[in-house]
Amino acid sequence: MNPSVKRKVTWGLIQSALALSLMLASADALGMLQTASIAAAFPFAFVMIFGMVSLVKALRQDVRGEPMVEGAVEETTKTEAVIDTDGAQFEG
Repeated sequence: MNPSVKRKVTWGLIQSALALSLMLASADALGMLQTASIAAAFPFAFVMIFGMVSLVKALRQDVRGEPMVEGAVEETTKTEAVIDTDGAQFEG
């Protein structure tokens, strides 16, 4: 996705105006701006927690050698032929 320059400038001006209005509206402007940014980012914390849980579960499955998707067919391993010192061939 590549938004147009007009759209980028519009959103930049909206965000700048919002930050400026929050700073000018109160004597405790910085605290108000911090509170607003924390409140806006709070739902994203849940997304991050779910992402971390999913990553841990996937890594545990990978270590145990389980398939990531239930019902997935694992690759069949080819039997390797082992040749001993006498030249006889054994299937292993």
